[in-house]
Amino acid sequence: MESTPVSGRRRTLYTMEQELALAFVGNDAMRTLESSWASAPGPTVVYDAATTGRILGLPTPCHDPVPPAHEGEVVIYYGGWDLKALCLSKAGQQWMSYHNNVVWYEKYGWKAEPGYYRLLVPVPSTHRQKWVRQLKTLAAVGKAWTPSPICVAATAMLAHLMATGEDLLDSDWCRCGDSFEEGTRHAALLVSPERRLEVHAFWHLDSFGTDTLSRYANRHLWLAAAQKI
Repeated sequence: MESTPVSGRRRTLYTMEQELALAFVGNDAMRTLESSWASAPGPTVVYDAATTGRILGLPTPCHDPVPPAHEGEVVIYYGGWDLKALCLSKAGQQWMSYHNNVVWYEKYGWKAEPGYYRLLVPVPSTHRQKWVRQLKTLAAVGKAWTPSPICVAATAMLAHLMATGEDLLDSDWCRCGDSFEEGTRHAALLVSPERRLEVHAFWHLDSFGTDTLSRYANRHLWLAAAQKI
């Protein structure tokens, strides 16, 4: 089965006038303005095991039935690889930044259970929210959803980028569930201006579980969520 994107982008980039409007209002007014500017949900797309393997150049020995995607979801087969294997894949060498990340790719070796996953990249309305608030927003979406393992979200973003040239985040960031240093930092994903998937580790949390980043940065920081099917 080939991937079948439908139903448009998550949002459009803000115009200069909209950026100026956001710069001079409070948080409540910001949320109201951004809600009024919201566009269609993200693409609804399915990457079955064979398609994922062909796009990434990784083995995907799976013959399970292919689940459908609901509106705004990415359904993808993930084969249990870690970030280093993803970086060294055919797609990763072309579309994924490696530079200094290899040290902690090897140190942490994050993996998840192989199989099909539903993903929300990003979870709607989770920008401008601290980690704890993002978890509350996700809980309202459904109990089956959890912050995405970074290797699963990276697989989906890389496959979609290579198959369509589209960035699921429209140049924004998404925070994932994997953390460093006893939960003080969560790994995050971004597609760079050079159209390469980057994995970073600098979204710090303070002792109260809240971000120490500025409001501007938080406006571009979402949550990625997944559920194992």
